Amino acid sequence: MTKRPWSWVFLFAALLLTITAFWQARHQWTVLSRWTSVTGTLLRRDVPRNHDADGSLYFQMKAAFRYPVDGKERESSSMSYFGSTDFGWIAPRVLAYNLGSQYPIHYDPASPEVFEFGAGYNTLYFRTSLRYLWASAVCVLLGLLLRRLSQAPRRCVQCRRTVRSFFRYCPDCGESISPA
Repeated sequence: MTKRPWSWVFLFAALLLTITAFWQARHQWTVLSRWTSVTGTLLRRDVPRNHDADGSLYFQMKAAFRYPVDGKERESSSMSYFGSTDFGWIAPRVLAYNLGSQYPIHYDPASPEVFEFGAGYNTLYFRTSLRYLWASAVCVLLGLLLRRLSQAPRRCVQCRRTVRSFFRYCPDCGESISPA
């Protein structure tokens, strides 16, 4: 396969990765734009050990909050949207949440016991989507590089000699080389 078809493969992969990034971000966007935002008081926090789909150990913060819903206090718990297989990565994020302190949370108006904490326009909340966008940017760069490398060399119109891209005149016959 030559460079030109590979450039299209990378550009198509970039398109798919961009679509996937926006697909992954649809839940976060819904939480931030449609769910009700209130201030909740952190009652308990914990880091239970779970297993991800591959069977690896996975750490997520579990927190219980008290927050107002339609003038009444509600107490509910939820798992964090962020998590990791590395306890060292998640520990400082969990320790940033102090018991008894107040934090913004977003709850689903249709089901107030469902809420998320730590939601916001930040890299932690949109981490997965941003990784897909980063991969998409790499694919775009590779695709454009391969397209550039796959272009046929410029030739002199009169003598058909290959000329460099920066030449303004053919070194053999002196014919003017058009910039196009």
